[in-house]
Amino acid sequence: MAELLDVDGSKVDSSTIRRRDAFKDELAHIAIYGKCTQQLYVYMVLLARVFVCQTQEIEGMNSMMKLIIGVAPHISLPLLSSRVCVRKLLNWGIERRKPVSGQGHGAHTGESRRRL
Repeated sequence: MAELLDVDGSKVDSSTIRRRDAFKDELAHIAIYGKCTQQLYVYMVLLARVFVCQTQEIEGMNSMMKLIIGVAPHISLPLLSSRVCVRKLLNWGIERRKPVSGQGHGAHTGESRRRL
């Protein structure tokens, strides 16, 4: 943890710096006492429940966050989180409508095609 607190901002990506800055006190507490604060623990548990997915999906969300931060570098963390969550839910809904592999185009009913 001490390395993350002391790292030069030019050597890591902007999202790492934003998270480091947002949880600077909590990370310092971990570096000193070796235990996570309740605030950081709760944040991580909630984050894990929202982002239950595969590594590829996580990398996709990281790319999405970098793109959003590139367009709006002063975006607040809650707004960034909201945008990523909304896009994840929308993509999840779209993925659920895709035909199952091996079933071809006949997997959708006419009704579901009209809603797409």
